Amino acid sequence: MALITCPECAGKVSDRADACPHCGYPMKVQKVQRKKPKPNRRRKLPNGFGSITEIRHTDLKNPFYARANCGKDRYNRPILKPLKPTAYFATYEDAMEALIRYNKGKVDLSKDMPVEMLYRVWFAEYEQEVEPVTARGAKSAFSYCRSIYKKSVQSLRITDIKNCIENGTAIETRGKNKGKLKKASAKTKIGMKSTLSMMLDYAKELEIVDRNCARECNLSKPTVKDAAKAENPHFSFSADERATLWQNRAKENVDLLIIACYSGWRPDELCQLALHDIDLENNRMKGGSKTDAGIDRYVPIHPEIKPLIATRYQQAQDLGSSKLINVLSRGKIRPITYGIYTTRFHKIVKDLDLDLKHRPHDTRDTFATVAKESNVDEYALKYIIGHSITDITERIYTDRKPEWYYKEMCKIVVDKYSTN
Repeated sequence: MALITCPECAGKVSDRADACPHCGYPMKVQKVQRKKPKPNRRRKLPNGFGSITEIRHTDLKNPFYARANCGKDRYNRPILKPLKPTAYFATYEDAMEALIRYNKGKVDLSKDMPVEMLYRVWFAEYEQEVEPVTARGAKSAFSYCRSIYKKSVQSLRITDIKNCIENGTAIETRGKNKGKLKKASAKTKIGMKSTLSMMLDYAKELEIVDRNCARECNLSKPTVKDAAKAENPHFSFSADERATLWQNRAKENVDLLIIACYSGWRPDELCQLALHDIDLENNRMKGGSKTDAGIDRYVPIHPEIKPLIATRYQQAQDLGSSKLINVLSRGKIRPITYGIYTTRFHKIVKDLDLDLKHRPHDTRDTFATVAKESNVDEYALKYIIGHSITDITERIYTDRKPEWYYKEMCKIVVDKYSTN
């Protein structure tokens, strides 16, 4: 207890008194309740990792400012310098990924690492090693793993993984259902297990965990059964369907399906063909992806599709485009993407009254089928479609000339109505 001075009569009053005993002046002052600061939902960055600051009250397009830790000054305070070559990012996640790439191997991130951070560290390397379409699949699968984002990697158990996969949900980011939760399909659940398995393999490699509980997790029988049902097998275009394509080759983008049927390119490989890799003089094109056998392979140009490719080549030159395939999209002529190709593919199939069950990769099955029917050499076929050759004699000791592959390609008989 202490004595204080009454502001009214200047008499001495106990600090616990409700009113001054001399004049009756009220002494209790209502305390101003302060609002509790909102908790920071983002996990504190590890020591020595750097900092990410959100610049508020401005109209910046990239408001997240990332700085790297460059050591300590004489007062043992961290020296922070703007991240190079870019220090400003559109989202917190983008800034975090940039810092992770900068700190790779410099900071121990293993202590109590959340699953979300493990994903960012792993994905930064994974997306450099695989094709964009594969990386997008992993990214999409992880978006359904929201229930374990904040859990530490070391605390994960098989039950956590199984519950995450079986009850996986993601937030819809587009369309009329934007912002709503969507449940993982059976096929997505398979992708979730695959992605988590690769992530924990990576964590095991970094000695963050001793076991990969995702690989030890068995999906429920209904999920496996539903995933098997969802797998629609590929099937080739029939001779009548191929004839229909040829008869309508003058229609917009129909030539793309014909080129795919008689070259063996995967749809994404066809989309990525660069103009400088098309050699019309020597009847071959260079491209490919996905596997070591598929990357940068030469595919002979079949005489029947050469005029179609030559037309696309001239169009690309006139547009000043670096890509062979360019299409009209959103009012502009632009290089085709896998998404645009898929949309155009299904539209053509519907407009020409072909089997609606066809999928973009069916053109690749078509090429393999017609090549087999035309007795194309087995090793030539494997090379053209980008499959690995296991025979040591053929793979290492046999020297095949480009002319030989072109000769084998010319064995393929195009449907007799194709040139009508």
